[in-house]
Amino acid sequence: MAFYRRERVARLLEPPLPLTEIEGVEELHHAVIDRLGVRGACFFPELVSALPDAGTPALADHLWDLVWWGQVTNDSMGGLRALRAVRKGARSGGRRRSRFVPGRWSLVADLVDPSVSDTERAHGRATTLLERHGIVTREAAAVESWSGGFSAIYRVLKEMEGSGKVRRGYFVEGLGGAQFAFPGAVDRLRKVDGSDGEGQVHVLAATDPANPFGWLLPWPEFNGPGARGPRRARAASVVLVDGWPVLFLDRRGRRLRTLSGATEEQLDRAVEALPQLARRSRRRSLLIEEVDGERAGQSVLGARLRTQGFTAEYRGLRMEA
Repeated sequence: MAFYRRERVARLLEPPLPLTEIEGVEELHHAVIDRLGVRGACFFPELVSALPDAGTPALADHLWDLVWWGQVTNDSMGGLRALRAVRKGARSGGRRRSRFVPGRWSLVADLVDPSVSDTERAHGRATTLLERHGIVTREAAAVESWSGGFSAIYRVLKEMEGSGKVRRGYFVEGLGGAQFAFPGAVDRLRKVDGSDGEGQVHVLAATDPANPFGWLLPWPEFNGPGARGPRRARAASVVLVDGWPVLFLDRRGRRLRTLSGATEEQLDRAVEALPQLARRSRRRSLLIEEVDGERAGQSVLGARLRTQGFTAEYRGLRMEA
């Protein structure tokens, strides 16, 4: 899943695969594509009216198939929220929710500019990486999952270097040898000294590009028994203190792990930041059941959590934002 600015999408998107090259395509998939091709962007009720024999649930399912195949897009976040609500209702065994999804649906192919060359598209992607990551390396390109990877933009980066638009060097120790950055990013790096990040606390999604662990840098190990090490998992969160990962909260928000290498002072600062996660939650609450494999209330971290406003209940420690 990717989000594009309207003014940039034509220079970044590749044409979608033909339906003939995708497994599992059915007649209704073709019907939806044909309707959007003729009608253009339209709301879901318009598709229901145009394809009355399909049935609303089947039409919604086939529409989402086309989304995951990179064929169809939506101009609203409401569609994703509606999909999440439907899946949640299905898991809970509750009453089936309405399958009408908001926003206008359109073909991805309509967003692709056929006049954009592969070189222009590579230039657009290289610029996006430079703006997003600051320092572009092979690892930064790999995490974006774009076709062609780093090799597809390397030639463009070298040309940008030759024209003076970017600099190439060994800016960050431990990263790959081929590092590219805008001059402004390099100047900002040179101004950094060892104290600039001191005391700073950041609460990030584990998959956030601002979190370098798990792709640019190796994760430290979990403290305590059991469980695999941390991963850049969807919906998981990490608390960084002084640039070091100190706390890791799993995707369900129930299991909290501390990571090796942190000081006691850093651990205190990380715990103080946990209310941010409660405020960001849709329910504006946070229930921690386990800490480092132990029941939260009986864990070593339990007392620290209580000082931040967590209260005990039968399942663990809860904070209401």
